[in-house]
Amino acid sequence: MKRIGILFLLASSINCVAFFADSLKITPLLAMIPTLWLLILAHPHLIEEKFEKSNLFQQLCIVGLGLAQPILLAVPNEQALNDKEKTKESLKKILLDFNSTADGYKKVKKIILLSEDWAPENGLTTPTLKIKRAKIDEAFSSKYQNWYNATEEVIWGYII
Repeated sequence: MKRIGILFLLASSINCVAFFADSLKITPLLAMIPTLWLLILAHPHLIEEKFEKSNLFQQLCIVGLGLAQPILLAVPNEQALNDKEKTKESLKKILLDFNSTADGYKKVKKIILLSEDWAPENGLTTPTLKIKRAKIDEAFSSKYQNWYNATEEVIWGYII
């Protein structure tokens, strides 16, 4: 049953209370972290900045709504594409270094390298090339759980 109504959240250090038009639900705040981490606790651009320093990406976006830990979706640049094995090893090291200092909920579980650019033509960026996070989620969220459960830390070549 789809709920339509206004959602109000009251948060304390212990519980989060959600009031819907037709019901009341009390959920421990920690149980909500997997679905709310991106909205409340993490600033995705701060995580993305750490990975941008590698100079291996044209575009990247941290995602993970519904996951315990975020994953990084990225479009590799020419340098990264020239030597995929070296890039994979570099990214594993970058991921390990980042995760060793990041708070638990900010640790990135996987890096997914996509083979098609994000552009206004495919609806994933604005005309000024700003990433549309909602459209990224719409395009890839059905794959998040499979990527999250994969054994590899760096996954290559998914085509939109």
